[in-house]
Amino acid sequence: MHPLVWPVDLGPAELLQEGMATKYNQEQEIGYFSEQVKEGLDEIEWSLVDGPMAKRGRVLDVGCGGGREAIALAKLGYGVVGIDIASRMIETAQKKASQEALNTVFMTLPAHEVTQRLGSFDYVLTTPGFYQCIPTKELRIRTLQALASVLEPDGKLFLSAPWMLAGYRYGLRAHLVDWLRQLRRLMPGEVLVTEPGDRLLGFVSPVSDPKLPVFHHIFYRRETIEEEIRGAGLYGEPLRNGMWWQLRKK
Repeated sequence: MHPLVWPVDLGPAELLQEGMATKYNQEQEIGYFSEQVKEGLDEIEWSLVDGPMAKRGRVLDVGCGGGREAIALAKLGYGVVGIDIASRMIETAQKKASQEALNTVFMTLPAHEVTQRLGSFDYVLTTPGFYQCIPTKELRIRTLQALASVLEPDGKLFLSAPWMLAGYRYGLRAHLVDWLRQLRRLMPGEVLVTEPGDRLLGFVSPVSDPKLPVFHHIFYRRETIEEEIRGAGLYGEPLRNGMWWQLRKK
């Protein structure tokens, strides 16, 4: 009944982002990510705290969700501002921080709209999955530029942006959709926003409603991420087998 796994055109980037906010504002998602706050930092995040983030400073937590990373960092002595596009997630995170008498600030704000009105930061930390949720290469580069604009001169941006393992095959139908997207972009007429590698995910947590899928971009090659990083005027290197990148302004 469905010969293609995803539509060739997923629609405008603005609607895809609205869908993301709607997904994460669902009651079951709020409950799940709120419970995750108890888990604190994961292994990779601890390696950042014990390594390149050892010096306490101001942190911008991008895609903070229910506040797992932000609240854990605040308890360690960092000054934290958390941003997310899901307003109900932000309300929940702020409530939890207030209950623990933390001065963490949370606000509903798309990452590409970050400006110096937030102040400057020693570290910008993007949460796992955040970067892949941004539709279009152009908006991802704009987002990196916005985040870099609030870094201190020697500040560091920690970007969670994995690429697929060598030899992994996503499936013939998925690759056919990507080929059709490339072909469509060569045709005259209205430019297709959807790009090769764009996907729809039904689950962002174990409790997700699969009937409300959301945008997710697959990076097939490390070089693709490096190209976007350079396009934003940043440089750096991958950490921990490509799951994270440590970036600086040029």
